[in-house]
Amino acid sequence: MNWLKFNYFIFFFVQSSFLKSILFKSSYLFKNYFII
Repeated sequence: MNWLKFNYFIFFFVQSSFLKSILFKSSYLFKNYFII
């Protein structure tokens, strides 16, 4: 049980960081696009 929770936590953390990086990159691209 503990191991499962730990696994889930890691998975969630990786997913959230991945989403954040995607959001950051997309916002950066949008800013550059609008500046140009």
